Amino acid sequence: MIEDLFLNTGPALSAIFQLGFKPEPEHFYELTKEQYEHIRSKGENISGKWYMILSEEMKQDPNEVMIVNKEEKDSLLKAAMIIENYCKESKRTFDNYSAKLEYVANLLPPVFSANSRFKSSPLKKTE
Repeated sequence: MIEDLFLNTGPALSAIFQLGFKPEPEHFYELTKEQYEHIRSKGENISGKWYMILSEEMKQDPNEVMIVNKEEKDSLLKAAMIIENYCKESKRTFDNYSAKLEYVANLLPPVFSANSRFKSSPLKKTE
């Protein structure tokens, strides 16, 4: 479990803290044939399925698109489930996903939320 968290799901958890939104299956769009060809024409050696992440929360430059392979997509979705499980187990209510990320950042080792706006704080509110 710990090995899976750090080696497989850990980078995806960090990515979610960086992105600041919950990746959902409907945010992933497989590249078109033309997009695959374009990437290959740039010298990239890609195989398997690749996806663009498109969501309302990603206010990026339209010329910059985040793409992930199938393994990364699956890891992002698994990491989102881990975050949801932490929140569910807390029996708290959260106003939005940012509040969930702030809460979970203080439960996980700081390495996951480092360099994000959700980085854990050494000061914690006692209940």
